[in-house]
Amino acid sequence: MNPKKRHRSSWLGATASTSGTLLLTFALASAPGYAAEELNIMSWCDHSDPELLRPFEEKHDVRINSKDYTDTSMAQTLLRTSQPGDWDVLSLDITALETTVRNFPGLLMELDPADFPYDDIYPLMNSEDQYVDGKLYGVVEKFGYNAIAYNSNKVDPQDVRSYEIFWDENNDAKIGIFDLYFQQIQTVALVDGLKPVDITTSHLPAIKERFMRMKDKGVYIGDVVGVQTALVTGEIDILLGGAEWIVGSTYQDKPEIKWVIPDEGAIYYLLNVSIVADTKKPELAKAFAQYLLSPEAQAKLATSSCFWGLPVNTRAGEFLTEEQKQALHWESQEDYIARSHLNVFSESSEPDFDQSILDMWTEFLQK
Repeated sequence: MNPKKRHRSSWLGATASTSGTLLLTFALASAPGYAAEELNIMSWCDHSDPELLRPFEEKHDVRINSKDYTDTSMAQTLLRTSQPGDWDVLSLDITALETTVRNFPGLLMELDPADFPYDDIYPLMNSEDQYVDGKLYGVVEKFGYNAIAYNSNKVDPQDVRSYEIFWDENNDAKIGIFDLYFQQIQTVALVDGLKPVDITTSHLPAIKERFMRMKDKGVYIGDVVGVQTALVTGEIDILLGGAEWIVGSTYQDKPEIKWVIPDEGAIYYLLNVSIVADTKKPELAKAFAQYLLSPEAQAKLATSSCFWGLPVNTRAGEFLTEEQKQALHWESQEDYIARSHLNVFSESSEPDFDQSILDMWTEFLQK
């Protein structure tokens, strides 16, 4: 792998900042009475859910101290200021794994693939990005999409089979856009057949033109809470960037709110779990990482009270209700994965590429 590959933080930061967990403070997960040991994990807020942690705590007589972060740079700052032994387990967006390994030599423990249930993991989720210089440093554990969410009472499901609905002059649905520029740029590029690794500065004018045409129609642009609220209240009818993370918290009360992966595919994020090399409890940390990959824990992680996502373990469906499986489009995942692309831009020889896409998005927002 190219160590200079350009990566972006996941949209999860925006989601985590809206959770009920306290930012940058320890949230001590509820544990059954006295615990003989403690395990310290740094993760997105979905890993702090007591429903996820309780079975492991009870089985191993351990209390899990979970500290949430909201973006990769924040996690790396915490790591930089930590002392050896402060952390046992780390969950990261997989696009940040290589830079973490290289920027913090010796931080993460090399893992043995034989310790994890790769036979049960979706083959296409078994990403090469788990490895650095041929060594396994993180195991994939959860993913989710940037696609289309919509109100099925206002938008015909047949019309959302393509992203072209956002530029259809006959479409009068009220449009929303999740304000996360690098994922939306990659998503819109799919309409013209561009994979994230193929996008260069030369493609930006055509992508910009598509965004400007959307702005001409009038759009609502917001963060996680904003776009969720707008879709539920009817302020918007269709959302660019929406998927299971929108529908998961609304499927019982608002069953008309749905999501779909269009024919062009989607962009997905991918989380992985790692073990900190200087942990004083390596066997317990490994047991927790293995637990996170178990079918039962995968189902709980996917339907976390903080935000929903998709399990990487194909057996997680055994522990999901039928309603949860419908909300997650469980039976469609192999097809969805095959048509989708990891949220990452490739290394470019153009030094101003990052600034160019940010300038384009800023111009779009200010229009």
